[in-house]
Amino acid sequence: MYGDSYSDSEVNLFTSWINTRPEVGEYLGVLDWKFETDDDSVTITAKVDYSARDAEFKISFLQDGTMEYTSFNVLYSLGEKMTKAALNTVIGISVVFVVLILISLLIWCFKFINKAEQAIKNKKENKSAVTAQAVDNTIAQIVQKEEEELVDDLELVAVISAAVAAYTGTSTDGFVVRSIKKSNKKRWQNA
Repeated sequence: MYGDSYSDSEVNLFTSWINTRPEVGEYLGVLDWKFETDDDSVTITAKVDYSARDAEFKISFLQDGTMEYTSFNVLYSLGEKMTKAALNTVIGISVVFVVLILISLLIWCFKFINKAEQAIKNKKENKSAVTAQAVDNTIAQIVQKEEEELVDDLELVAVISAAVAAYTGTSTDGFVVRSIKKSNKKRWQNA
């Protein structure tokens, strides 16, 4: 409300005092004063008695009289400090154990990743084996069909072999007829 007419350090003093009012209670009096001086400034420290807790008020002035800094700190008892320290310790240890458990779960999940990779690899191997078997079956069928055609045309093979042997003047033992294919060329019709 009065921020324009006060310096930043004065506004900070009032803000910290207002924020700690619920913790300290009602003002009872000043317990102790302490003055410290150095070449550039004077620092005043006052221990103030409140109904709930004591507080410490610090203010520092420069040589020209301007306020350098201010603070208003609540003084907690040893029991309160130990309670906060224990709470911080419990929270810290809890966080560490939660993170360790999460890391353990993550490492445990790696075996499922390995199984999934193996399944994909086996599927690819099975697919390639099925493909190879299909190729082998196709080749076997083609060979069997050619042999069947050759068996069906044994008379034709015998005639052609005899004609080739008579033309070359050799016996039929010197060559083997593997397949016979029909030619649709016109010049055979003209012969």
